[in-house]
Amino acid sequence: MLADLARGRLRSKISALREALAGRFRAGHHGLLVAQMLAHIDFLDAAIAELDTELAAAAEPFRPILERLTTIPGVSERTAIMLLAECGADMRVFPTAAHLASWAGICPGNNTSGGRSRSGHTRHGSVALRTALTEAAHAAVRTKGTYLAAHHAHIRSRRGVAKAIGATRHDLLIAYWHVVHNGVDYTDLGPDWAQRRRSPEHRIRKLVHELENLGQTVTHGPAA
Repeated sequence: MLADLARGRLRSKISALREALAGRFRAGHHGLLVAQMLAHIDFLDAAIAELDTELAAAAEPFRPILERLTTIPGVSERTAIMLLAECGADMRVFPTAAHLASWAGICPGNNTSGGRSRSGHTRHGSVALRTALTEAAHAAVRTKGTYLAAHHAHIRSRRGVAKAIGATRHDLLIAYWHVVHNGVDYTDLGPDWAQRRRSPEHRIRKLVHELENLGQTVTHGPAA
């Protein structure tokens, strides 16, 4: 009997399984219901196939952009199409990546009073976009040796899973802006990016860059 095939913890419920599986299939009644269910499944499969065909045709003019977007860890072609549909292919409407993140509601709000920062809240954005970014974030954090996975693990250890996924969504959207705006493939920063950012060499380059932006010519070397 089917109940005897139960494994694991279900073995202790074999008697209940036998009772639940006992019954008769009446062709007149149950056969009609099963036929309707199968027909509905066939209809849905055909509708999905038709929509997939239309979607592929609509996305074909954007094939170069989609191929670049799939170089981002966690972004499949289907996710790339969803991101493109929600954010568009013309990033000139967003002067910076931060503008795109703010428009999409994928960055925390700024809530400061009396010099003290309180928890910020993200504003409402596109539900479809947030869903696509969340799916991509869960896929990206499972990649090995990537900046996205390392950044997620760092935040998760301090602030929990929900905040870490939110940060990964933000990272993905920032990557989307750079890939589409600059017309380039994704370049991973590496899992040790946080350590390199705090290195003395990085701080020196940053300070030199700030001085040069102020119109200064900087020559530096090790202290005597």
